[in-house]
Amino acid sequence: MRFFLIFISLFIIPTIGYAHDKSEINEKINATYSHFINAFKQLNADLIQPVYNKNAIYIPEQKSDDLIIGSEDIDLIYQRFFNRIKHKNAKVSVGFRIISRDISSDRATDIGYYLIRFIPADHTEQPISEFSGKFLVISKPTKNGDWQWVTEMNNKAKPTFYFGADSKPGLFYTDTKPLKLIKK
Repeated sequence: MRFFLIFISLFIIPTIGYAHDKSEINEKINATYSHFINAFKQLNADLIQPVYNKNAIYIPEQKSDDLIIGSEDIDLIYQRFFNRIKHKNAKVSVGFRIISRDISSDRATDIGYYLIRFIPADHTEQPISEFSGKFLVISKPTKNGDWQWVTEMNNKAKPTFYFGADSKPGLFYTDTKPLKLIKK
């Protein structure tokens, strides 16, 4: 009987605690993607501010671009992008589908796909366009228990990869419909 109690205390109880912690961590990391989506909806880079660590590094896909270091410089990139969208009286949306998350005590690594849609102003009569890619994000916990991105890199991929990615329990997943199923 003592062996059974020792077994439970060593193996079963810590696993239950880890599952709870992992679920809570997943929720906090998933919240960063919600912030990102909201910033795109509102075309407001200030809403991305909580996503990136102040020393974050963004690794652009273009070989001619240097690393972008620091949340302020990363925010500037998004604000310029949002300003171009506003100038055209257009809208933009973004979706994420995380296919893998590796969590340790001091960091988490997400791998997945993103899809960005450009919705032109109605008077242009232009169709909605989209582009997508693969990404890797490394997050770290903050002192208050939230998580922030410390490294982000991405490159282009076919939208079929995004739409082919299945939802995984606990991982962020935007339920985006293919363009052929939606009307402008």
